[in-house]
Amino acid sequence: MQKKSENKKLAVDTSALISLAVGSKLEECLKEFDLMITEGVKDELEDVSDYSDKHASGAELVLEIVSQDGITVESIDAHSEISKLLADHPKLDYGETETAFMAERKSIPILLTDDFKSLGDLRELFSEVKIHLSVFAIARLVVKDRISKKEAEEVLEKIAKERSWEGAALFRYAKKYIEDL
Repeated sequence: MQKKSENKKLAVDTSALISLAVGSKLEECLKEFDLMITEGVKDELEDVSDYSDKHASGAELVLEIVSQDGITVESIDAHSEISKLLADHPKLDYGETETAFMAERKSIPILLTDDFKSLGDLRELFSEVKIHLSVFAIARLVVKDRISKKEAEEVLEKIAKERSWEGAALFRYAKKYIEDL
């Protein structure tokens, strides 16, 4: 899998990668973006892939793409800083926080996460990075005429079903994001 250097870089955590994978749009996103993950996210994906559900299938797809150098994996040395933030901000988890550190340190302008409860803390702590849900990438595919708005809505419905988001605030937010395109 060959990356195009003119693509916009995105830092992506485990939750957003799994959403894009179960929505069958990860490969399409790779045509538009250079996706960057941390070693911690790769480890989380390996853990998720040990299960036997749709999340595991999504994690396996992501790991296959990583093994083909389709997604860049970065090492971040920030364990003590991350541990302190996690102690002070219980809504955050290690993977998304490590991903935010990577985005900030590597000047990656956008981070994708589907950990809805952590958005506020991430935006406050990492103000130099724009924090979005995975629906941002799907919307970008619409804007770039890679998929139709109707297809984006169908993808979002599929993700919601596979990730058990139906009726959740995350789904309502993502649905409105697509509707407003």
